Amino acid sequence: MTKLTTPGAAVYDRGQVLTFVLQGSEVMNVTGAPRLGIGLDSLDLSNANHRYAVYQSGSGTNKFVFTYTVQSGDLDTNGIAFRTISNALQLNLAEIGR
Repeated sequence: MTKLTTPGAAVYDRGQVLTFVLQGSEVMNVTGAPRLGIGLDSLDLSNANHRYAVYQSGSGTNKFVFTYTVQSGDLDTNGIAFRTISNALQLNLAEIGR
């Protein structure tokens, strides 16, 4: 995976759905439910309390779509954080391959 597109800077309300698109250079197939670990100011990327964007679609393409629904208490004033794309993507018992 080579590129991660994130929602634009804005104020989002509880219940709004944020879309993330993870793009690679090759067509890949997905089985299962991978997820993206996202870091917010109100949470820490290094602990079990951070949030996850869940896989929605993209198997058989080079773009995978993930969504996250804003929850009460979520706060981020400087942009959603990812350590790296490879660390953000968590297989969560899913398989991704050609």
